[in-house]
Amino acid sequence: MSCHWYINGKKSTKPAAESFECIGIIKRYHLCNEQECPTTDGDFREQQCASFNSQTFQDKRYIWEAFVKEDAECELNCKPIGMRYFATLNKTVIDGTPCSKPTEYFRRNNSGRGICVEGLCKVCTPGVVL
Repeated sequence: MSCHWYINGKKSTKPAAESFECIGIIKRYHLCNEQECPTTDGDFREQQCASFNSQTFQDKRYIWEAFVKEDAECELNCKPIGMRYFATLNKTVIDGTPCSKPTEYFRRNNSGRGICVEGLCKVCTPGVVL
């Protein structure tokens, strides 16, 4: 783990006070296993929805299918089969779930392919660290 300290907005090589803890959140993401998933596994988002099939939702049990809400691709929204509504079953999908509209910051050189990381759609380009 590497820590960076900022004093008056400028990166410093030394902390302002002796401390062994980082200030703020610094994260680095790296894509791995970039090969296509086997087709027998099914859709990853569908699998996440199906994991709720055995649970009670509003006093009933449903068979769930994925529902991608255009402005919230990285939420786990699922629709009971045969019903006209969807529900947000989890605030975020599992990291690595495919999405198609990366956040504004990453859209510049994007082909429309992305992955969800901590609830945000980020660009997915082989060899790029997110």
